[in-house]
Amino acid sequence: MDVKEAYKVMQENCGIEVGDTVRVLREVKSWEIGWSYVWGIVMNEFIGKELKVISLDNGAGIGLENDFFFPFFVLELVSKAKKINLNGSYTVAELQKIIDENK
Repeated sequence: MDVKEAYKVMQENCGIEVGDTVRVLREVKSWEIGWSYVWGIVMNEFIGKELKVISLDNGAGIGLENDFFFPFFVLELVSKAKKINLNGSYTVAELQKIIDENK
């Protein structure tokens, strides 16, 4: 297994999911430890900040609400996304109320 494949396996098993809140811990060297993306200097402004996860990409990393992808190994899980168990049928208004109550 090459380093890029190893990165994908590790990210898949890191426990971070869409909706979670994470903190960016440090700067990364482009392509560090198999990460298939480039670190832009503008990404430094997010070090220490908490951001929501909006997508997962096995090569580019973890997509955050700031529209950048970060490697899993520089993200600290701050909180897991709240999960709501929905059994039954709901109107849009009822669903919005449930969402608002669980923020």
